[in-house]
Amino acid sequence: MTKINKQNINPWWITGITDGDGTFSIIAGNNTTKSNWAFRPVFQLAAANNPLNLEMLEDIKNYFGVGYIQINTKDNTIRYRVISLKHNLIIQKHFKEYPLMTQKLVHFTLWSEILELKLLKQHLTETGLLKIVGIKALFPNSLSPKLIKAFPNYTRAVTPEYLPNLALMNLNWIAGFINADGTFGIYFSKDARRKRENMKVGISITQNNTSIIVLESIREFLSYGNIWSQGLKASAFGISSLKDTNLFIAKLNAENITFQGSKSLDYQDFCLCVSLINSKEHLTELGLLRIKNILAGMNTKNRTVFI
Repeated sequence: MTKINKQNINPWWITGITDGDGTFSIIAGNNTTKSNWAFRPVFQLAAANNPLNLEMLEDIKNYFGVGYIQINTKDNTIRYRVISLKHNLIIQKHFKEYPLMTQKLVHFTLWSEILELKLLKQHLTETGLLKIVGIKALFPNSLSPKLIKAFPNYTRAVTPEYLPNLALMNLNWIAGFINADGTFGIYFSKDARRKRENMKVGISITQNNTSIIVLESIREFLSYGNIWSQGLKASAFGISSLKDTNLFIAKLNAENITFQGSKSLDYQDFCLCVSLINSKEHLTELGLLRIKNILAGMNTKNRTVFI
C-alpha cells in the first residue's frame, strides 16, 4: 500500500471520530493543596499503534494546537491527550461549535460543568469540591473507595438529559464516526443451486442502544441503509446493497471526504473490492480469489502499514 494523501481534517470529522473513540473524563488524585485533592479534566482520543494512526492523531493535535501524543506499550495504543484547564477550554470551544451526537454528549456536558467550576475557583472550596465529586460519580469508573472515604457527604449530581441536535447531521461527521466505530466488509454465503458463493458488500456501525437515535438519523440523512438489533443492548446501522454502497462511495468522492489513519487502508481495499464486483470479476475464479486475498488484510488491528 502507498501512503494515503493527506487532506485537511474537517472539524465535523473530528467530532465524528470523537463520538466513537474519544473520552471526556476527570482524573482525581492527591495534591499538596489545602484540600489535598486535585481534579483534572482530561480529553483523549485513542487508536491502535501504527504509523498512519500516529500521523492521524498528530494532525488532530495540530488542528487543536494543544495536548500531547502518548504511546502505551501495554495495550499497543496511541493516545492524544489534553490535560491542562487552559488547553481543555480550546477543546470545549470546538465541541460547542461542532456538537457531539452520541450519548458521549452527556459526558461532555458533565466534563464542561467541572471546567466551569474550576474556572470559578470553586475547586478551592469544600462546597465546590463536593459538587465536582458528585459530578464525577456519573462518569464511567465513577468514584474510587479512597475518594468516597475522603468525601462521604457528597451528593450525586443529576444526569443531564441527552438532547443531541441531530439536525446538524452531515457527511463529514458520518465519515469520522465510521473512522472510529465502522467496519467495511464483503460477506460470502453458499449458493448450492448455482454451485457458487454469493457475495454481499457491507458498511456497518454498531452502537449501544442509548445512542440508537443517532443510527436512525444517519439512515434518514442518507435515505438508505438498515438498522438491526445486536443483542439486548446494542444495534447496528448498515449499508448492505451494492447499489447503496456505490451511492455512498460516490457521495464521499463528490464531497472529497475520505478516512484517516489505518482505516483509510481498509476503505481503499473495500473500494477496490467493490470495483471488482461492479465489473463482475467476482464471477470468475481468479477475481473471487483476488477479492478474498484483499479481504484477508482488512479490519485487523495488526495489519501491515507502510508509510
